[in-house]
Amino acid sequence: MKSFSSYITEVGDYVTPSERAALIPYYTDENGVTRIALMIPSDSRYGGSSPQIAKGGVEPGDSRILTAQKEGEEELGYIHKPGNRLKVLWINKQKTFSTTYYYVRVSDMKFKKPHFETKKVLWLKINDSLKIIRDIHREVIVRLIRKLKKIEKKKNI
Repeated sequence: MKSFSSYITEVGDYVTPSERAALIPYYTDENGVTRIALMIPSDSRYGGSSPQIAKGGVEPGDSRILTAQKEGEEELGYIHKPGNRLKVLWINKQKTFSTTYYYVRVSDMKFKKPHFETKKVLWLKINDSLKIIRDIHREVIVRLIRKLKKIEKKKNI
């Protein structure tokens, strides 16, 4: 995976890849409380200081799902296990790029240490995250809340 510096054409000029992928791991405890893993970047130039979803550009030859796994590992310390099935939440198509958001249920909140790009990983209650997450990610979390409610409703039928 390319480093940030490989996308810099001039000092401070970050060129966004045209296709991006993101990962939102979630964990639901025995009391039914769902938490999501978000990251705060170590450098505020890359997204500010608010919690945000782990995401990055899809490299030539990589799939979106592989990129989501890699970004989850780098930025959150996510450890992909064979039983963890990433599912597409939403493909946000913009004029100049698209981002595919994946979500995955994890069996615990024990991840490894993330990459240097991450200052801190937060496991936030999903509804609480809406209050402090980066504005551009709020709609994604709302979609995840709706999706998880549908899943829970199907389980109880």
